[in-house]
Amino acid sequence: MEKYDLFVIGSGPAGQRAAIKGAKLGKRVAIVEKREVVGGACINTGTIPSKTLREAVLAYTSIAGQRDRLPWARLETRPSSQQLLAGVDHVVSREIEVIEHQLRRNDVTVLSGEAAFVDAHTLEIRAEQGTRRVTAANIVIAVGTVVSYKNQVFGYTRAERATQYEIVLVVKVVFRDTVKNRDVWKEDALTVRTTYNVAAVGSEPARTETEGRKEVVQKLADQVVSRTIQGW
Repeated sequence: MEKYDLFVIGSGPAGQRAAIKGAKLGKRVAIVEKREVVGGACINTGTIPSKTLREAVLAYTSIAGQRDRLPWARLETRPSSQQLLAGVDHVVSREIEVIEHQLRRNDVTVLSGEAAFVDAHTLEIRAEQGTRRVTAANIVIAVGTVVSYKNQVFGYTRAERATQYEIVLVVKVVFRDTVKNRDVWKEDALTVRTTYNVAAVGSEPARTETEGRKEVVQKLADQVVSRTIQGW
């Protein structure tokens, strides 16, 4: 059984900082992440992807809005949502590499799998490769939060689980042409939505929450780019 001075559950911003701080204090540290890559929701599904997508759209529209003044900046075609999301994937991959390098540089052991307490100082790590146990004098829980679907608010009891979910994304958008000093378009509540099933239904395959989020973000990107081009 592996023994550590500090064991961190979750590799998001809080988990990263806890692990690196412990390592800098000379402790033997390990961190476990249930996803395939480190970074938590911040890197994989939350802050970084959403901000990167926003900046990609802003960068494109700032060039497209100066066609008269900058002929060389004319774009023959508008970028597709797939192209925008490919840029997001590139940034996310780069950020993951940075985090992995920081953890390696500080001699933090990175494990993959889901952690469950056996007792106050023992954890069982369950992964596809098998199960292992570790012990630690100190354990930091930095798993973030998730929406609880086992809630009677949704009309389900604790013994039941919904099979279909709907994601609704509502954002306030204002695109302003600073050269011509006018709003290209604005929307106080631009709304996009999608549904996904966590279990196969007929010909509809099962999908994950991450796949559902990607689809709703792609719909948002399509609307933003389309309306921006129409506004100019």
